[in-house]
Amino acid sequence: MQSDRTRSRIVSDAHVILLPILQDFSQIRYYPRAVRAFEHIVTNIDKPVRVADLADVAGMEPTAFCRFLRCKIGITPKELVLRGKVAFAAALLRRTDHSITEVADRVGLSEDSLRRAVRRITGEPFAVFKAAQFRAAQHGKAGSA
Repeated sequence: MQSDRTRSRIVSDAHVILLPILQDFSQIRYYPRAVRAFEHIVTNIDKPVRVADLADVAGMEPTAFCRFLRCKIGITPKELVLRGKVAFAAALLRRTDHSITEVADRVGLSEDSLRRAVRRITGEPFAVFKAAQFRAAQHGKAGSA
């Protein structure tokens, strides 16, 4: 069981990872409703997230929220949830020594689903993605020493 402090660091890392994960959708930062929905996903990564929940956080009706994401950002709520899970997985890889199976379980995906999601979102195989997170973690340790 991870401590509240570790979870807070992981959530913080996931927020920092938000923009690179959404690089193709960088306009999201101009839409606070979408950012709030994404933060809700990351903060509640271990719980099921429904479109109605995301819409409520964004202050919209579910249908309007789906239309908003599709028209303004070009993604569906399902894609937003998947990107949140990948961002959280990246943060876990930076902050812990968990295996891919543990990381996948923590974000509510199977190992294969996480591998496919990482490749689809980042365009990289999981091994390259994991190595990049390891390098980022090592760089962060060297910078803070």
